[in-house]
Amino acid sequence: MRAASFVLWLLAACAPPASAQTPRWTWSELPALPDTVGLAGAFVGVSNNALIVAGGANFPAGRPWDGAQKIWHDEVYVLTDPQGPWRIARTKLPRPLGYGVAAETSHGVLCIGGSDLDRHYADCFLMAWTGDDVRIAPVAPLPLPLANGCGTSAGSTVFVAGGTDSPSAAECRSEFLSLDVTPDSPALWRWSKRPTWPGPERMLSVAGAVGSDFYLIGGLRLKAAADGKPERIKPFLSDAYRFSPGDGRWSRIADLPKPRAAGPSPAIEFAPSQLALFGGDDGSSGVELRDQHPGFPAEISDYDTTTQRWTMAGSLPRRIVGDPVVHPTASIWAPVTTGTARWNGRIVIPTGEARPGVRTPRVLSATVAVE
Repeated sequence: MRAASFVLWLLAACAPPASAQTPRWTWSELPALPDTVGLAGAFVGVSNNALIVAGGANFPAGRPWDGAQKIWHDEVYVLTDPQGPWRIARTKLPRPLGYGVAAETSHGVLCIGGSDLDRHYADCFLMAWTGDDVRIAPVAPLPLPLANGCGTSAGSTVFVAGGTDSPSAAECRSEFLSLDVTPDSPALWRWSKRPTWPGPERMLSVAGAVGSDFYLIGGLRLKAAADGKPERIKPFLSDAYRFSPGDGRWSRIADLPKPRAAGPSPAIEFAPSQLALFGGDDGSSGVELRDQHPGFPAEISDYDTTTQRWTMAGSLPRRIVGDPVVHPTASIWAPVTTGTARWNGRIVIPTGEARPGVRTPRVLSATVAVE
């Protein structure tokens, strides 16, 4: 009897917590972006039921190690129907721009900071779909130029964390900023500095939100190389934090199972108290592999804010077709340095970096059932 009781106790102890839920992801594709090369660092969001992808950068003339130049873009693409087609808005961004933060508000998609070839920007503006075109309106700038940070809306507040202040920066920033978007007039919005997280400075982290709480997940740090240029520090970061605006405090949450940086951001709350982190770069394969780079990890990591645990929760689609060097966009990759959005009952991950120097125009779409 005692042995039977012990077995029952052991089974109960090893069973998943009662609040644990298993997601089942069903992946498909929306119409590919009209930019047939694809873009990394684009602004992604939804305004008035339209999916918007704007700006970003790519290498349209080839690979960077062969001398191809990185080009920033100012086009704004709009999808109003999941069956397509994409529209190219008549309105363009104020300048070619990428690697900023996009956050959805009731007034449109807030585009925050970003960079081009020469500099980083503090400028912020709203993109709103009018039903005919995209309207762009400036709002209060950041207190400093920032790109390669992360951010999202949490409740009635937009948060931005980390990043770099110039293309030559050999150290990341630890700025944490918030913007109260409750005033009816965006002209009244102003950025506020908040206490930084209790961990190292970083860039290319993933943001997340559950209710009014903001999450900062992973990322990477920089150092100056022998030639003075910025170099990524390995291993990448696996630490993660939660900011609770109610008491204005940070708390460290469970570390990621593996280091992750540059994953599609923000992480998505796909069920109550469940945050999904889609892939990301684990730093195990670098740009030095060039066309032999295998692509980025496809695992989906689920953080349960109730049990405070990370679990594997499926994977992004990945399918290699033909020779990926000759025809890189023919394959399906797990993209990085791109955004995420909820749109028409699905989670959308449009375009992004497929491998170093290579983009994808594909637009991944998922529905999820929680069992």
